[in-house]
Amino acid sequence: MQQLAIENELLLRTMIHETVLQKSGAEPRRGRRRLDWIEQATRSMRARLGGALYSRLVSGLALCAGIESLLVLRDICGLSPAETTEVSQWMARSLLRESLAESAKVKARQRGT
Repeated sequence: MQQLAIENELLLRTMIHETVLQKSGAEPRRGRRRLDWIEQATRSMRARLGGALYSRLVSGLALCAGIESLLVLRDICGLSPAETTEVSQWMARSLLRESLAESAKVKARQRGT
């Protein structure tokens, strides 16, 4: 996903610009395609993590990819496109590891160990 954001950076920056200019309303400003992709990629984790942890993982991963994270990593942190991908992958792996560790702790408490 991050590579797609890099490849389409100018178009995505324009989209963000237009989205920010729109008046807010009841309708979501943007689709949930990113969430659909993340859920598809992590579907096997849902049963392992349980509903709440899985939902939090999906939300966290949504911050690791796409134009918003690209804007922060490029404009604020000054990273190159390759570095943004590296940091995004690191963030995603960190979130996954933490989610799995937290799930293991919850299951251990439930077993009474």
